[in-house]
Amino acid sequence: MRDDDRTDPKVLERLALENAHAVAATAHLSDFRDELYAELKGHVKETDDSAPVAKGEWEYFTRTLDGQGYAIHCRRPRTEDSASVQGAPKDGEEIILDENVLAARNKESSFTSVRASLLN
Repeated sequence: MRDDDRTDPKVLERLALENAHAVAATAHLSDFRDELYAELKGHVKETDDSAPVAKGEWEYFTRTLDGQGYAIHCRRPRTEDSASVQGAPKDGEEIILDENVLAARNKESSFTSVRASLLN
């Protein structure tokens, strides 16, 4: 039943039937599933900056924003007081890669790593 292009009507029909069965078989858990998801999400700080990593004259970090599913990779000029203002936008901050923009262009997106050594 392999269909790498995901266009075979027989495969798609079988998957739809399996999905419908899974939904019906777990319907009694829907309230619990929603409650559990809300509780887990409540423990996650959606808008946040990672700790910066210094490389040369720059420090690199990622930012996540509430309601966006992907990270924003940024850099800013390195200063002596960088650690004391973590999370606060600073002059010279640049967005290197916004995964949300790339994800909006594609049906599926998966980002595993961004290497700062390639960005200089």
